[in-house]
Amino acid sequence: MRRTAAAVLAALSLVACNRAAKQPEPAKKVTVKTTTLPSDARNANVNVVVPVAPPVFLDRSELGAELDKDGNVSKPARFFRPGQTIYLTMWLKESPAALQTSARWTDVAHSEIADERRPMNGAKVVTFALKKKLKPGDYRVEGFWGGNSACEYGFKVEGSKKKSSS
Repeated sequence: MRRTAAAVLAALSLVACNRAAKQPEPAKKVTVKTTTLPSDARNANVNVVVPVAPPVFLDRSELGAELDKDGNVSKPARFFRPGQTIYLTMWLKESPAALQTSARWTDVAHSEIADERRPMNGAKVVTFALKKKLKPGDYRVEGFWGGNSACEYGFKVEGSKKKSSS
């Protein structure tokens, strides 16, 4: 009887072990089909202007003939006398390492009169001076932050008015 009981217990333990050892069936493989629809641009509105804000390099800039105690333009002006020194001051928002600013002075025909470059070395204010004596006429100056146009001014050198004698 002991042998029979031992044999029954052994058989039951084998059955129990087989059930525990059984692993769940693997999940069925699922395939997903995707399709690409061709885009139809026949009815698309392509004449919409998307506004893009230009990068802002300057806090402000001024053109004038008078400087304050710090050497910056104090009185903005667009009309100058012949022989008068004309200054362009730019107040920068950022001045990263190795930044260069420049000012290009031109006449009406876009012929270059002067071009001056300055390394900023972290400074945020720069003043350029045009000391050449200009003849009466219309001129233009463009300030650059690195290679990017930062400001532009048109200005006029007015001739002296002669009094007619009668």
